[in-house]
Amino acid sequence: MSRCSFLSVLSYDISSPSVRCLSITDCDFRRIDEKKQAIISVPSLVYLELAAERGMVPAFESTPSLLSASIKLEDSAHSWIRDEKDASLLLERFSDVTTSLDLIADRQQLAFRKDLKLCATFTKLRILSLNDWCVEPDFGPLLYILRRSPSLEKLRLRLSKPYLAAEETDGSYDSTEPFLVSKHLKVVEIKCRAKDERAHRISKALCSYGVSADKINIKERIRSSDGIYYESDTSIHSYSDPEKYQLD
Repeated sequence: MSRCSFLSVLSYDISSPSVRCLSITDCDFRRIDEKKQAIISVPSLVYLELAAERGMVPAFESTPSLLSASIKLEDSAHSWIRDEKDASLLLERFSDVTTSLDLIADRQQLAFRKDLKLCATFTKLRILSLNDWCVEPDFGPLLYILRRSPSLEKLRLRLSKPYLAAEETDGSYDSTEPFLVSKHLKVVEIKCRAKDERAHRISKALCSYGVSADKINIKERIRSSDGIYYESDTSIHSYSDPEKYQLD
């Protein structure tokens, strides 16, 4: 399903006992009845791609076979959280079954941050991809997921926004009890703009939670004086400072 609008559709619940791969991209989920949420029932689903532009994102019934999910929310797809106490249950549905999960949001998505608190553990998760929303205004959501992902093997962070001073976690997601990141974690890949101090601070935080420095790879996106972009590997302990480079 791509570029669909459901504004005038009376009912758009989706149900299939046999569908294994489902892609819903660039869809407008706004409804005349703003409080009515679509229900998707696909118990045999193995792969899900969901990219919502507007309106209330559909709710999913149990997906016991789901292995991989990629979820992207545009900034205007926020009405699935209707008040301060209401969450979508989207992540909670997927947290204990997926082995690969991408959670991407255009800006600081309160939907992800609120929904995350309902997830007890990401038991089987091995590959996790996140972007800026999990480290702004603090690192709380990132640490929350890492604490609850005992099988995680690879973490990918894409920091695409211009650098803003990152704050320390405020403790709203992680308890004061110490923890160690998954012993299975082999690779942490952080991609960011040149001189993004968040990458350095995230790396230091990960090291304090048991991730060895040799597992962390920072790739800065740099534009040279002739306008060519390339990625440069950077040490987690120090940043180079070539004056000829400009931020993207």
